[in-house]
Amino acid sequence: MSPSRKTFATRATSFALLAMTREDIRDAVVIGAGVSGAADLLTLSFTNMERVALLERHTGAGMENSHPLYNAQTSHDGSTETNYDIPHALEVKADAELLRALLKKVNDPQLWQKRMRMALALGEEQVQRLAARYEALKEHYPLSFVTDRAEIEKIEPKLVLGRDPSEKIAILVSKDGFIVNYMLLAQRMISLALSRKPGFEVCYNTEVAGVERIAIEGVDGPLYLVKTKKRQFVTRAIFCAAGTYSLDYAQSMGYGTNLGAVMLGGSFLSAGNQVRGKVYPMQEEGLSFAEMHIDPDILDMRDSRVGPTIEFCLWMRARMLRTFPDFVRINLRSPWRMLKSTISILFANKLLAFVALHLSYRIPILGKWLVLRKAQRIIPTLRYRDLTWRRNAGGIRPQIVDLSTKKLIMGSVTITGEENGEPLIYNSTPSPGASISVANGVRDVETMLRVLDGRYVFDKTSFLRSIGIDCSIAPAPSDEKAA
Repeated sequence: MSPSRKTFATRATSFALLAMTREDIRDAVVIGAGVSGAADLLTLSFTNMERVALLERHTGAGMENSHPLYNAQTSHDGSTETNYDIPHALEVKADAELLRALLKKVNDPQLWQKRMRMALALGEEQVQRLAARYEALKEHYPLSFVTDRAEIEKIEPKLVLGRDPSEKIAILVSKDGFIVNYMLLAQRMISLALSRKPGFEVCYNTEVAGVERIAIEGVDGPLYLVKTKKRQFVTRAIFCAAGTYSLDYAQSMGYGTNLGAVMLGGSFLSAGNQVRGKVYPMQEEGLSFAEMHIDPDILDMRDSRVGPTIEFCLWMRARMLRTFPDFVRINLRSPWRMLKSTISILFANKLLAFVALHLSYRIPILGKWLVLRKAQRIIPTLRYRDLTWRRNAGGIRPQIVDLSTKKLIMGSVTITGEENGEPLIYNSTPSPGASISVANGVRDVETMLRVLDGRYVFDKTSFLRSIGIDCSIAPAPSDEKAA
C-alpha cells in the first residue's frame, strides 16, 4: 500500500535560533520505549550511528502496551492462531524466529517460559477444519494433532474433565509456545543497546509534543525538529513506535491520510490454576480479533488468565479518559470516510453480534456469567466463583482501517516516507506486533538506510549472530505490511 501524503512546509532556521550546534544533530530519534521502539534501538546499535535518542513518556521502558498486565504475553508464530490464513501464518513464523532466538539467548525464566500452545476444536465441523490446518502446517511447525481423549487429558487435563463424553474433541498442539514478559524484554534490549553504544541517550518522562520539518543552512539532507516540553531534538531520521499515537504522528507529517484507527481495549479475568499451557478455541479465519482464550500468567504461572474481552474505546490510553480529545482529533481528519468504513466493517464482517456480546461482558454480575459460559467451552468445570476481574489490566491497541477499501488491516502496519525520500517510519503494532518486533527492527533500519543513501551502514550479520541466528539460514524479515 503506497502512503497517502499531503505537502507540508519546511521551516528555515539556524543553530543560533535553536540554541544548538552542528554536534547536537542526532542521527536518529526513536519515539516510544515499548518492545517495538526498544527493538529499533537495539538494531540501530549495530549501525555506525553514534547520536541516537530514545524518547518515552513514561518513567521506564515497556510500561504501557508492553506491560504484562496489558497484553496476551504470547510469542505468536501462526501455528495455533486459527484466525490466520496459511500464508499469513507462515509470514508471522519467519519474523517471529528472530525474537525467539533473542529470548533463547537471554535465558531468564522471569522474561520468558516455554509452554505448550494449542487450538481446541469441538464438534465434527471444527475437528475437520483443525485437521486440515494440521495437514497444511505440519511441515513447517513442530505440531501434533490429537483426537484421543485419554491423550488430550494427559496433555491438558481440564480440557476433558467434566466434558460430555459424546462431544467430539481434538487439539492442535505446538511444543514451541513462548510466554513472554515484553516489558522486561524492552528493558533488556535497551540495556543491550546502551552496552554497545554508551553515547545513545534514553530520555524517560519525555512526551513528544510535535515534529516539524526544518532546514539549516550548510547542513545537507532533510532535518526534523522533535519538540517536547523539556527540550528539543534535531534529527536526520525518526523511528516512531508510539502505540495508539503512531498514526497520529504520521498524519501530523502528512502521511497515512488514507488510514483511520479503531481503538480496542481488552480486559482479563483471573481463574486460578486451570491450565498448563495456552489454549485457544477455534476461530474464524480472517478475524482481526482473537477469541477469548485461557493461559498461565508469566507473573504467576499458577494463575490462569481468561480473556481478552474486546471493548471499542473512545480514548487513546487505557483508563485515561482525558485522551478523548486526541481520539476525536484523529477521527475528525476523515470523519465521513471513517464513519462509512466503520459501518461497512461491522456489517461486512458480521461483527455486530460480536461487539454486542463483548459489551455485555462489562454488565455487573451478568457479564461475568457470560464470560463463564464462553470459558466453559474450554474448561467445562470452571465455576463462577473461580473468576475475578483483574483491576487495571488490559491495554488499548489501534486496529488500523484502510479508508479506501473500508476494511480492517490485520496485524501491524508500518507507514514510511521512503517513496518521498524522507527518513520517517511509523509503526502501529497490534498483535502480532510484539512477536515480530525484532524482525521489524531489522526491516526499519534497512528501510531507513536506503532513504539516507549511504550515510550509514548496518552490520546485519553481526546483529543476527548476536541473537543466535545462523546467518546462512536466517529468515528475511517480511515487509508486506509497509504502507
